[in-house]
Amino acid sequence: MSDIQLQNRTPQLKNVQTILVTKNGNIVSSDASNDKGTLNTIYSKALSFGQLSAGETSETKIIYLNVPSALAIRDIKIGLSDTGTIPFSTGKFCIEVRQDIDYNLTPLIAFTGLNTDNTASNINNVSIANAGENFSQYVYINVTVPKNQFVGDGVIKLIWFFNYA
Repeated sequence: MSDIQLQNRTPQLKNVQTILVTKNGNIVSSDASNDKGTLNTIYSKALSFGQLSAGETSETKIIYLNVPSALAIRDIKIGLSDTGTIPFSTGKFCIEVRQDIDYNLTPLIAFTGLNTDNTASNINNVSIANAGENFSQYVYINVTVPKNQFVGDGVIKLIWFFNYA
């Protein structure tokens, strides 16, 4: 199906969710919007790693994108758009993508850079495969604070991109 065909058939999204997977149950964070765009929709999510000490690596957060009002999503990407108080040049922001949940996984693949232009084509975005028709695989993320810096609250901002029908 071409993008033109998708555009003509694409409904407005009613809900876009970032799901935070925890051992005690999932936490759903919705976008609070009733009218999203049709292609290359952007949805930003702030993710807190709590108070971090100098040189410390955060606990790993497991998230995934869920779009229950879409028939299907595809071309999923995620970018790091803001590192909060941790400078990208000295901090380490790691990501891995998996089909299954593993609470012991520590991601080691570093983001190559920030998505400063908020575009799906940004070379620093990471492609995410689908796990189902309207949700992504699991994304594992952690942060390492530079040895010479204390962080009051390690908050980063992620940005999702996807096409949908």
